[in-house]
Amino acid sequence: MKKIVTIGEYLIDMMPTLDGYQPKPGGAPMNVAVAIHRLNGHVLPIAQVGNDLFGQMLKDTLVQEGIDISSISMDDHHKTSLAFVSLDAHGERQFMFYRDPSADQFLTLNKKTIENIAYDIIHFGSVGLAEFPLKLSTDLLIEDAIKNNKIISFDVNIRLMLVHDEAQHKKTIKTYIKKSTLVKCSYEEIVYLFGEVKSLNEMVSSLFQLENQMVIVTNGEKGVHVFYREDVFYQKAFQVEVVDTTGAGDAFMGAFLWSLSKEDHPFLKTDWIPKALEIASYVGALTVTKKGAMEALPYLKEILIKN
Repeated sequence: MKKIVTIGEYLIDMMPTLDGYQPKPGGAPMNVAVAIHRLNGHVLPIAQVGNDLFGQMLKDTLVQEGIDISSISMDDHHKTSLAFVSLDAHGERQFMFYRDPSADQFLTLNKKTIENIAYDIIHFGSVGLAEFPLKLSTDLLIEDAIKNNKIISFDVNIRLMLVHDEAQHKKTIKTYIKKSTLVKCSYEEIVYLFGEVKSLNEMVSSLFQLENQMVIVTNGEKGVHVFYREDVFYQKAFQVEVVDTTGAGDAFMGAFLWSLSKEDHPFLKTDWIPKALEIASYVGALTVTKKGAMEALPYLKEILIKN
């Protein structure tokens, strides 16, 4: 089984309750790491949190999950990031962030540290690509992955409320798409990046190099597609009662990466993709049935029962 490294923002989701807010562990890379680990995958999270109450909560969560925290550092000078979440009647969420700057953005790696990390796949998202040490550390990890023919997984995961210069951010995302082996984005993000609504196939063909890249496009209750070379795979959405969509995409991504990590040569054959899509869609669906990104993340035994 391949070892997956996740890097990026670790934060606290402040979830609405009847009388205020309840802190929940969050941040897309953390959600992905926990999703992989609960499926008995091999994952190492790389992140930094503040040396404060919330940072300790995030670290304790990983310890309780049984995840390796050797690459989780604590920052004495910057606080842990917070994201206040509001939910509409359909469980769709909006965020208000308190993080600029925050401890996760000051994660600093060097080439020597990276050379000592054994891994096969790296996973990151666009939230960590603002001009802070976290971006430089991500760049170093990507450079190492390219040099050593590792798999590079990128979740576009656009959060415009964190963006100061939209045009530059769009350009940055397209730059990192070109560096990646596996790219996940929502249908809305494809439309946003493309700039003109055409057919999904046309947009994907224009934005990506399908000879070298596997592309996942999620579209909520309309299901998900995977594009790779001349093949297109589709999985319909599982019907569940939606409580909170926070972390659904991360759960999907973690489960898909877990399936990919079990394949010796995942880009040389595609027969594993339909089952991986089904499992990942099921995991994502379970996650929206409870508040918070992690509570409903399933364990492997639940997946085995379903399948």
